[in-house]
Amino acid sequence: MENDEKFLVTGAPGWLCNRLVKAMVDQGYKTRCLVLKGMNIENLEKMGVEIVYGNVLDYNSLLSATKGIDKVIHAVGIIHPKNAKIFYEINTNGTENMLKASSESGVKKFLYISSNSAQGYNSDRKIPMTEDKPDMPYTDYGKSKWMAEQIVKKFQTKGKLQTVILRPCWFYGPNPGPIMIELIKHIQKGKPPIFGDGNNLRTMSYIDNTVEGILLAINNPKTNGNTYWIGDEKPYRLLDVYNEFAKQLNVKIKPMKIPWSVCQLAEKLDIFFGKIGQYHKHLHVCGETGHDIWCDTKKARDDFGYNPKISLEEGIKNTVESARELGLIDER
Repeated sequence: MENDEKFLVTGAPGWLCNRLVKAMVDQGYKTRCLVLKGMNIENLEKMGVEIVYGNVLDYNSLLSATKGIDKVIHAVGIIHPKNAKIFYEINTNGTENMLKASSESGVKKFLYISSNSAQGYNSDRKIPMTEDKPDMPYTDYGKSKWMAEQIVKKFQTKGKLQTVILRPCWFYGPNPGPIMIELIKHIQKGKPPIFGDGNNLRTMSYIDNTVEGILLAINNPKTNGNTYWIGDEKPYRLLDVYNEFAKQLNVKIKPMKIPWSVCQLAEKLDIFFGKIGQYHKHLHVCGETGHDIWCDTKKARDDFGYNPKISLEEGIKNTVESARELGLIDER
């Protein structure tokens, strides 16, 4: 690909952005990465991308990072912080800083990586979440991402930037992150906790499908000012996801069911602790995972040709193989 435009990616090194940057380099994109000092940049250096150091809470560093940039892919975000206040500092205020710096530097287009949590969860198992459904974020994480979305939209409506918002769902794929590794280890032991009755529906977002969606969306003018759901072609039952992992790990499982009433209690405690500034990862995961969280990606398919090609079976196989190769799980 020949492209004179220069791209800035925030959020590298990180699970999604490492895959994104590799795809961009392979396709010939001129790529700069905004990196927090102290992070391991070995893989980024090997790929030969330009690296600038900065922090989304340090506005001057963002002005330097966005200088000479045509398009920004903003993926910096925090999912499991030490306290609830950090959600709003990084996910909301940090995004606003990036938008201001991008606008001041004359960036042409800004793509924001949001989350399914910005809309909440399905009110009816039979009805998918879509872009025109009302947003009902209920945790501090979801609220912080939703608030960032509103700021992105203001920059669009005021003509300061062309923007697009993507809402990917539960990531899986090569080089899995800590939460995915924790799940794999539970499944490997044969008695993973399963939240609710196991029939709750989830949209998964295979990481390479997501990367393809990002690059299609930022380079298509039809996406300007729009929000899109990004995920696999169809939702899966949570139990089917667990069973596919068990198959690839060559183990038999007997999931330990966490009753829906316990999930509801965990959710209430998660919300309560958030109000007093605290955050507990496992309460959050238990509360959220009991819900149906699935979407329809038709709008992305229609507007910019999003076409998630990787199946759940292939995606989980790749996830497990990568975890083994990296020594993140025990050999069995």
